[in-house]
Amino acid sequence: SSDVCSSDLQMRAVDSDHSLNSDTEHKRKEKCSRSKLSNMKIPRGLIGAKYTAQVLINGQTCHCLLDTGSQVTTVSQSFHESNLSNLKIHPLNELLEVEAANGQAVPYSGFIEVDITFPKSCFGSEITVPTLALVIPDMQSSAQSTLLIGTNTLDLVYENCSSKNTNLQALSYGCRVVMKVMQQRNKHITQKHCQRSKTERHLPQA
Repeated sequence: SSDVCSSDLQMRAVDSDHSLNSDTEHKRKEKCSRSKLSNMKIPRGLIGAKYTAQVLINGQTCHCLLDTGSQVTTVSQSFHESNLSNLKIHPLNELLEVEAANGQAVPYSGFIEVDITFPKSCFGSEITVPTLALVIPDMQSSAQSTLLIGTNTLDLVYENCSSKNTNLQALSYGCRVVMKVMQQRNKHITQKHCQRSKTERHLPQA
């Protein structure tokens, strides 16, 4: 009986040592993995720059994102409540479906009519454009911008710059890139319009 007990204790001791060794090995591998991750760097050129600006929206200073990939301008619900509560939210009755880059639907309360003023430092001269902005809920992401300026507004800015023959090369890098994109977009739309007009002229009369 004492032999059995002694053997049992030895087995338990072995199991305990094996468990301690496993834990130590696991911690060693985990530490090694963390060390490798901390030494890793995001490859240069993997992530592009984002273009931001400080603007006035109905006289209220606001940090915004200039997004040539968005067709709409959006403002967060909290900014509207804190700074633009005097502006009526016009309902759209779900006439418009807004989709994020990840394919998920973006909810909204409606739209507001605003004036956005870009300082001289953005596009060479102070520009104020009237535009429409969707009011969207605040997201849990820190990446969300209070004000996102899409092409419905940037088109107006580009028209203003074009009418003043603004030298795009003289603009800051971010604003220059945004205007170059709008320039190419405008050329593409004009070309499509011209091609359609030519096609319509050559269609046989009914």
